This record gives sequence, structure tokens and C-alpha cells, in this order.
Amino acid sequence: MSGQFSNIVWTNDDRLVLIAQGGGRTVLGIWKPGGTMLPLRTLPTLQGYNSFVPIAR
Repeated sequence: MSGQFSNIVWTNDDRLVLIAQGGGRTVLGIWKPGGTMLPLRTLPTLQGYNSFVPIAR
């Protein structure tokens, strides 16, 4: 399937951030150390999510 992508990065405060697109949807997941699950949120399917820089506070 064309148009699929994913990015994954660790933030400065040790969170794992994942953004992925495929199957007609885009999702964002943020995992914190010690977490047993990676909660996902659906994002609007727009162009331009294939590259991002997370902001750590």
C-alpha cells in the first residue's frame, strides 16, 4: 500500500512518541517508561505528518 509511513523518537524527558499512517488513518502514540500500553489517538489525515520534531518540556 502506498502512502504509509511512521516516525518514532525519544523525547528529552524519556517519552517515546510514535506517529504512523496507513489503512486510511493517522495515529499518534506517546508511551512513558513503566507504561504497559501505548495509547493511540487518531489524527486528521492530512499531508505533512511524515516529519516532526517533538517538544520536550
